[in-house]
Amino acid sequence: MLHVAPDELGPLAPNVDPYERNNLWMLERAARFGAARMIFICLWNGEGGDGPGGTKHLMDAARRNSAPVHWLNTKTLWD
Repeated sequence: MLHVAPDELGPLAPNVDPYERNNLWMLERAARFGAARMIFICLWNGEGGDGPGGTKHLMDAARRNSAPVHWLNTKTLWD
């Protein structure tokens, strides 16, 4: 089944960051069969982004809401 965020979530409310909303929506959709069945894998350098809703936000949300979380640190991955 294809999920389209604007169709499922409606229009973006004022003062809501679209990237943060998308991150949380993706996690919610992935966890609909139970957080224990979800594995979160993230390829990331560990740095904060240039605005809200970036990879750090997604990692923090995944750490709070899923198990297990696997972080592939791009700063050390190829050392």
